[in-house]
Amino acid sequence: MRETGYIGEMFGQYFPTHGHTFNMRIFGLDQLFTCDPECVKSVLSTDFSSFEKGKKFKTKMDTVLGVGVFNSDGDMWQLHRSMSRPYFHRERVTHIDLFAQHSDVAIKRLLTRLSEPGAPAVDFQDLVGRFTLDSATEFLFGSSTHSLNAPLPRPNEPPADDSANFAAAFGRAQELLMGRFVLGGFWPWFELFKDKTEGSMKVINAFTNPILQAKLKEKREGSLNLKEKGAGGEGETLLDHLVGCSDDERVIKDELLNILIAGRDTTAATLTFACYALAMYPECLTKLRAEVLGTFGTSEYPTFEALRGMKYLRAFINEVLRVFPPVPFNERTAARSTVLKSEGKKFYVPAGAQ
Repeated sequence: MRETGYIGEMFGQYFPTHGHTFNMRIFGLDQLFTCDPECVKSVLSTDFSSFEKGKKFKTKMDTVLGVGVFNSDGDMWQLHRSMSRPYFHRERVTHIDLFAQHSDVAIKRLLTRLSEPGAPAVDFQDLVGRFTLDSATEFLFGSSTHSLNAPLPRPNEPPADDSANFAAAFGRAQELLMGRFVLGGFWPWFELFKDKTEGSMKVINAFTNPILQAKLKEKREGSLNLKEKGAGGEGETLLDHLVGCSDDERVIKDELLNILIAGRDTTAATLTFACYALAMYPECLTKLRAEVLGTFGTSEYPTFEALRGMKYLRAFINEVLRVFPPVPFNERTAARSTVLKSEGKKFYVPAGAQ
């Protein structure tokens, strides 16, 4: 299933049989599952205060996510949100020159591989994963990992041992976290003598720590002048912004890694599934290509204003996100007893339930 199926395919069999909301007792623990939009809305929005990440979730994720926004509750969550949210204003997220530069490199690597004798296959997911990682690290840290400079993997060959590479370590750390979720409450027994994420985090920290420490040193010495960069403007990175808000090295580092994971993985997954969908539905490819060429031609970089007018592109991306959501699961623990309403029924959720 892991190699050939879709994530969540198992639940596609359960929901039609048991309803959009049901309880499963797993190893003696009651766990509530739902795909009801109203329940999801309650958990993530209208009844948000009744739910939290919870101790079990945070313990599993701590060695990678630390106290970042996606692994915190209460006051710490509010702190991260108040620090990061002002940075992502409209003018910044619509400035696409940086992403265009890295996309040029990715396309060049793709075309170079395809021009080789026999036109060997390209692992598109690996390619866009590198593109989004390089783009995200430059956008957030002001320094790219340059993972696109490494050789692309070849078909039918095992991946090279790239243990010192940031991209490889980043992927391994996330896979190990997923393994903890699969093992459930038994995962600590498999790491009694060693934290399995330790090696990957050493590689990640070797990249992030010097950059962060240099910024904090600039701040202490008074040489970090955000006004010259244009505080809140194009020259300011998220790292600059966070260093301007806090002196706590761990809080800043954890927040950067949390946002890096969120920004890199969701975009890479969406691009991968978009390419997959275009291969499955060539009529969609024809329509989308016509809209792109009609708007930009073959040489112009896209602009945000022009992208807003591309209705077919917007519809296509929305459908890709609906059919292949980059975040197919979301876990919460009830901070206090509450009630969820699904399909005309009420489900009591006791405090502590997942």
